[in-house]
Amino acid sequence: MVRLATAGRRTTTLGQRSAMVKRPLGQTGIAVTPIAYGAFKIGGRQDAGVGQYEVPTGDQANALLNLALDLGVNLIDTARSYHLSEHRVGQALANRRDEYALITKAGEVWSPADGSAHHFGAAAIEESLRTSVDELQTNRLDVVLVHSTCDDVEVLTNHGVCTTLETLRSRRGPIEIGAVGFSGYTPAAFELAMQWADVLMVEYNLNRRALEPVITRACDRGIGVVVKKVFDQGRLRSRADEALRFALEHPGVTSVAIDTTSSDRLRHAVCIAEQMLPVR
Repeated sequence: MVRLATAGRRTTTLGQRSAMVKRPLGQTGIAVTPIAYGAFKIGGRQDAGVGQYEVPTGDQANALLNLALDLGVNLIDTARSYHLSEHRVGQALANRRDEYALITKAGEVWSPADGSAHHFGAAAIEESLRTSVDELQTNRLDVVLVHSTCDDVEVLTNHGVCTTLETLRSRRGPIEIGAVGFSGYTPAAFELAMQWADVLMVEYNLNRRALEPVITRACDRGIGVVVKKVFDQGRLRSRADEALRFALEHPGVTSVAIDTTSSDRLRHAVCIAEQMLPVR
């Protein structure tokens, strides 16, 4: 059975539905499926270089999220800055909370009127996470990542984000944080993050391989790695199967976030993972 770590490294059993072989998410105590559901597009934000797409309705988002769990996916990736995403995850899956591990991110906020803004102070991070638990309808945040800007070394060196997350994780209160980590851009920033992070979210695909050494070093240090942008924001659409297999085959990759509004594509991704992955 899958084991889920919460604050203080207590464990909770998650549901088991899939032939996908679970992988340990570093040393967090969480075992996750190699396919995660990326919940960016269901949130309806359309200004982040992903092109235009048809935003699903609330009912369609509900169906996609429940389908992911029905297929055996047990990792959901969202963020405070993904517009309606956290709200829709909470609405759809609050009554299935023990079936999945949850990643959210703090540091960036977004609105249709004002666009994106980044706030990395301790008060802003805590406020962001308080909003997240309200929207997600759970006080248990299994993984919280710093949602960095492109100037990610500056974010890590000048804002005390590591201390902020560790303080919130150790505090007894309404927000229960299991693991902490970093979603960034540059090798230098990831090297800094590996001094404290349990989990990294890394862009890695057939077109963009610069962070491959980061994945290898993270694996050597027992840090979980979740891959984002595996299809290079649509540029690898015609090579989607090859792109997914490429990421899944790296021994340092724990899980690949599939951000899709297509139930058929989600099913197909799960099928690929079920067929190709041996027991590690």
